[in-house]
Amino acid sequence: MIGTIVTWLAAIIFVEATVEIEVNSGIFQGFRARIIKIPWVGWYLHGLFSCGYCLSVWVAAATALFVPGDVVSWIASATLGKLTNNEIPFAIADYLFKIFVIHRLANIWHEGVYRWLARMPFILGLKPIEFDSETMELDNGEEQDTGDSGQDSPE
Repeated sequence: MIGTIVTWLAAIIFVEATVEIEVNSGIFQGFRARIIKIPWVGWYLHGLFSCGYCLSVWVAAATALFVPGDVVSWIASATLGKLTNNEIPFAIADYLFKIFVIHRLANIWHEGVYRWLARMPFILGLKPIEFDSETMELDNGEEQDTGDSGQDSPE
């Protein structure tokens, strides 16, 4: 029981970390730039590797193959009695259940970690760094010299 819980937690953290690295790291930036040039499917693959929510479904699908537990089969056998010839549909249902639960919990885990890290400067007593919501660039509160602002100086 404890081993199954630890495996599920590890799978959730694995999916979140893998997707975060693939979508946001500079290591995959060149890959994403080149993948869009593939005929017929490049636009789809580029979109997939640029969207954490989308990619987490596919990473969860691969991860679910290694996660133990037969939740749907257990519920069906508890309510319907002993399973006989219908085990294949329940195995497929178990696999789909694992995919979507791991996917959703990995996204919830990501939001929790992201929000916790966003508050970390306050916890440590550091100056907070925020994103400008329109440009998605870092705004550390300092004035940046952007060149000519288009206004005459008062001199």
